Amino acid sequence: MISLFELKNKGVFKIFIRIPFYIKNIFLLVSLIMIQAVIYIVYFRKDGLSVQNITKVLKGLNSETFNYLEAHSDSLRLTKLLNNYQLQITSNHFMDECLRINKPCKFEGLALEWGASKNWQFGEEGYDYLIDKFGDQQVNVYESKADEQDVRLSQTYFDSFKSGKEKLMTYKEFVQKMSTSQNDLNLREGDFKTYDKLKDDVENPSFMKDINNFYKVELIQGTQYVQQPKYDKDEQILCQVDGVLQIKLIPHVYRQELYTGKDRVIMDTEAEKKVVIRVDKLNEQCSPVNFFEPDDESYPLFQDIDKKYTVLLHEGDCLYIPAFYYYQFIAKTQQQPEAKGLKPSSISVSLKYHGNSVLLDTFMRAIEQKILT
Repeated sequence: MISLFELKNKGVFKIFIRIPFYIKNIFLLVSLIMIQAVIYIVYFRKDGLSVQNITKVLKGLNSETFNYLEAHSDSLRLTKLLNNYQLQITSNHFMDECLRINKPCKFEGLALEWGASKNWQFGEEGYDYLIDKFGDQQVNVYESKADEQDVRLSQTYFDSFKSGKEKLMTYKEFVQKMSTSQNDLNLREGDFKTYDKLKDDVENPSFMKDINNFYKVELIQGTQYVQQPKYDKDEQILCQVDGVLQIKLIPHVYRQELYTGKDRVIMDTEAEKKVVIRVDKLNEQCSPVNFFEPDDESYPLFQDIDKKYTVLLHEGDCLYIPAFYYYQFIAKTQQQPEAKGLKPSSISVSLKYHGNSVLLDTFMRAIEQKILT
């Protein structure tokens, strides 16, 4: 068996060992450039040569599908600002400006005349109307214990509707516990019974009547609730009935930059040495990036997204969110005196619609199942 000493003194190896390190590094660099060039040619040859494409390769953004969509974002009419309407629009206008191009649109005051806006809001009677509506119906309530919330993190890092935290209780029990418990309680209910009892208090907007009809009404209520970044397969019109809702939206073409489906690593950025607070496992519809307070060090690609939208919904305002559009929201309750021993809360209602595009649904399913990359 040949020894290491003998190997080092053999002709070819002896020459290699004596080669200066900077020459070896140059050789390795040239080899890496050649490998990256092959990747560049394979993925971006159809788009022509550009510095931007080279940058994408170096960052690991090798999805031909989503790079193509980003490159043609103008045809998708991804603008810096969202459409904002103060009056109801026609079905044709809504189809052209929102639905057909899969673009969110805000409608100010759309829900002001709904029975929900007139009867659900907190007042001198507390929540008597909703208590009478629901009676003793069991609802899904998500409870986060006070001692489970890390004081090092802001409210936007919490997930008010984390799977496994839900429990059943009557609506009356919920509003009482929400007002007295030190824990954070938030309701999110959208079963058929809820739909049946609340459908008369909401209206399908006139511009949607000729296009689609909602099949589900989802009630969301709590003193301060946070929805973590995700997308839904349904379209929805999200309305604020009481309190204020702040929403961050990002188009689906930025799936790569949002690290969709990756684990969420939450760091303590104020510590002298960065410490991992926790790691959350996410499904294929969720993004680990906090849209309100992004960690640019852990998720640097998020900075490359130039189409990010912020929408503020006041009482009566609504937002159309297309299927597969990423969104995150946080609700804040307006300060009001207690009534009948109950505290005020924020209330949102979501009208759910089946997606209008079978092609888009099939395409995104293929992405989730790794059939397309």
